[in-house]
Amino acid sequence: MKEDGPPLLTALDEISEFVDTHSMDLMTMQSSKDVEEFKDEVVKWVKTLKTVDSVITKWVKVQKDWQKLNPIFMQSEDIRTQL
Repeated sequence: MKEDGPPLLTALDEISEFVDTHSMDLMTMQSSKDVEEFKDEVVKWVKTLKTVDSVITKWVKVQKDWQKLNPIFMQSEDIRTQL
């Protein structure tokens, strides 16, 4: 098992910008009077991008928490033997 390694998620700026940009585009589409024919598809994509954003946010939090806890659980011989 690899004890110390780089974060699993790196350089999220581009992905976050992509999600934000397309979310704004979809909000603009939703407010358009011409969206009726595609409204279901637009709503589906809004939900999908919200889910992507939520998953990334939660995963980053988990990753940060693990980086704090990793030394305690993986590098402390005493705790490892107790577990």
